[in-house]
Amino acid sequence: MRRHVISRVCVWAVILAAGLLISACGNGTEEAASAAASSPAVPVRVLTVRPQNFVEYGEYYGDVKPVREATLQTVTGGRVDAVLAAPGDRVRAGQSLARIEAERARSLYETAVLSEQITRRDYETKKKLQSNGNASDMAVDQSHLAWLQAKTAMIDAQKALDGALAVSPLDGVVVARYVEPYDELRPGQLTFTVADLSEMKVTVGVPEADIAGVGTLHSAEVRLAAIPDRVWNGTPVSLAKQRSAGTLAFEIQVVVDNHEGLLLSGTTARVTLGLRELQSQIVIPTSAIRSEGDLTYVMVANSTTARRVAIATGPTDLTHSVITRGLSEGDSLIIEGINQVRDGDPVEIRL
Repeated sequence: MRRHVISRVCVWAVILAAGLLISACGNGTEEAASAAASSPAVPVRVLTVRPQNFVEYGEYYGDVKPVREATLQTVTGGRVDAVLAAPGDRVRAGQSLARIEAERARSLYETAVLSEQITRRDYETKKKLQSNGNASDMAVDQSHLAWLQAKTAMIDAQKALDGALAVSPLDGVVVARYVEPYDELRPGQLTFTVADLSEMKVTVGVPEADIAGVGTLHSAEVRLAAIPDRVWNGTPVSLAKQRSAGTLAFEIQVVVDNHEGLLLSGTTARVTLGLRELQSQIVIPTSAIRSEGDLTYVMVANSTTARRVAIATGPTDLTHSVITRGLSEGDSLIIEGINQVRDGDPVEIRL
């Protein structure tokens, strides 16, 4: 009989403890709900989503080179008697930069000029005699051939003289010198490189996936790692219609004004090309996009409440991104206060 009484007392004790626990939990839930309902609204700023056009960009790297550049060489070779220019010197078209057995080359040129004059006069004389019936057709043809040969020899002699004097064919700057006084040069050896540095070009290779469907390039911006804050506006001047066998990409040349002389030949530049313009796209600031694991999302203000919206992104540039799924025209995108709100938080939209 005693055991039965003790058992009933234990049962009632358990029931009482459970009741107290449930009561405590109920009070905690009510307090949490009350706290959530009374939490202050987070101040945010929003952007009303509107369709707009978007230019899709691509970034590529290429070497900077002058648009106009000439590498000089000696035709006949010989000893370097004098060097008249150094790298960095400004030169004019027709200016001599060295003398490489120049007297011999000049003598050969003058001989060739005289030979051309003699054979030309002989041909002209025979042409007149032919018209009077005093010269055969064969004699005229042979005279004509001799003149053409002399004319070709004169052109070759002019090239040899230009090579012996290292004559610059353009106004520009000596960017390289390959000879020193008293060097013995072989025929065809390089002597100088002269370039007009006022206008430079950057050649970049664009992959097929980027260039497909592009007919006209919209813009080009050129940047150097050594001068990160400077941007040069370039002009795309050529778009290859065939893929390069070496790079397996389509080559594009961008011309840049360089009157300040900051772009140096041989440096590497980063080129941002405007490839294509997309019409009526949902475009938002990239800074408004958040990621959590595999989820990419933005926060929107639905009346007075923040809501997390999953999105899919398309092309992007340095500051903005195209949204291909998740947002619609008229949505209120939270652009300030994003880090202070979570899904379901009350918000206060401020102008």
